[in-house]
Amino acid sequence: MQKHFVTLLAAATIGLVVGQASAADLPRKAPAYMPPPPPAFTWTGCYIGGNVGGAWANVEVTDVPTGFTASRSNSGFAGGGQIGCDYQMGAWVVGILGFGTNSSSVIACGGACILSGKPTCRTCSWA
Repeated sequence: MQKHFVTLLAAATIGLVVGQASAADLPRKAPAYMPPPPPAFTWTGCYIGGNVGGAWANVEVTDVPTGFTASRSNSGFAGGGQIGCDYQMGAWVVGILGFGTNSSSVIACGGACILSGKPTCRTCSWA
């Protein structure tokens, strides 16, 4: 009986040692993915852009002494574009810019007509 006990004890010991040895051969878990930090913000770069829009107005003017009333409505398209490049040096940004804009609207200079007996309106182009 003692012989069987020693044999059983030896088999159990070998089983434990082999189990621990094979556990050492398992691959390790890969470390968690850490994305690289974002680059520092910079104003350096070139750009191109455009803009579109519209304008509309309705003006009514009354000359109090004469009671003469004049009104005018106007609307139009406005658009333009820009292109440029900037370079950042520390806290300073230098660059070059080109832009253009235009409109199909015509407005009264100064925003109103001068009324002296009869209306005298002078128009100016926004372009």
